[in-house]
Amino acid sequence: MPAVKSNNPLHAEMNRYFNMHVYEWVGIETVTTTVGEIKQPKYAHAGICSANEVAVYIADEKLKIKLFNKALDGGLDRYTFLIRNRLKIEIYSK
Repeated sequence: MPAVKSNNPLHAEMNRYFNMHVYEWVGIETVTTTVGEIKQPKYAHAGICSANEVAVYIADEKLKIKLFNKALDGGLDRYTFLIRNRLKIEIYSK
């Protein structure tokens, strides 16, 4: 099944240059080490997403535009955004 073209130019540009992974908050995981117990945040991987799917997860137009523009205008290969303690979005350049 071919991919559906985006009618939003910002989404089309993000899809052209970046891969996006979305992780949803699950809870806190306790890991036992030789030093002691460490509490780490635990996220469930929602998979590789298109810019349209990421926009639905974020559900805030201003924040979405801010994050996408930061990724497009910045010079890094990888960005990680933590949003409202419930989402972790990783953006990788292709």
